[in-house]
Amino acid sequence: MSKVIIFSRFFPAYHPRKGEPTFFVEKMWTDLFWQHIIDNNNMDDPLLEEEIKNFYTKTWEGKSHTIRAGNRWKVGDWFSPRVWSGKPYNSKQILLTPPIEVKAVYHFKQKNGVFYLNHKKINIQKSDIPVNDGLSTDDFIKWFRPYRNFEGQIICWNKEIKY
Repeated sequence: MSKVIIFSRFFPAYHPRKGEPTFFVEKMWTDLFWQHIIDNNNMDDPLLEEEIKNFYTKTWEGKSHTIRAGNRWKVGDWFSPRVWSGKPYNSKQILLTPPIEVKAVYHFKQKNGVFYLNHKKINIQKSDIPVNDGLSTDDFIKWFRPYRNFEGQIICWNKEIKY
C-alpha cells in the first residue's frame, strides 16, 4: 500500500510569492514524462540516446523529488501523489498519477539557514537540490526560512538523480 504525498499548488502564506502557482504538478509530470522517454527508448542510436539524456538532465526544469519532515521513507516505498481540490485540509484530494516508487532517499537538514545533505554541510547556492525540487534557489531558501531547525528526507522518484 502506498503512502500519500500532497503537493502544494501555490506558494505558502509565509513565502514572498504567496498565492502564486508553484507548478509542482506540471513539473512532476514533466519529470515522469522524460523518465518514461528514457526508460522506453528502443532506438539503436547511442548518440541520440545520449542527446536525450543530456537534454533531460541539463536543460529542463522538472520536479524529481520532494522534501518531507521526519524519517519514514525508504527506497522501494510507493507513494500516491495528490493535491487538494480546494482549500487545504478542507477539500477532497485529487490523485495525480498511479502510485510512484521511491528510487532514493537522502537525509536533509536546515539549521539556522545552513543546509545539510546526508549529515554534511552543503552550499545550497551551488547545489542541484533546489531545481530538482522544482524551485529556484532563492525560492527554495525562502521556502525553508521559517523552519529554523528542519530535519527530514529528500524523497526521490527519479533514478537519474544522485546526491
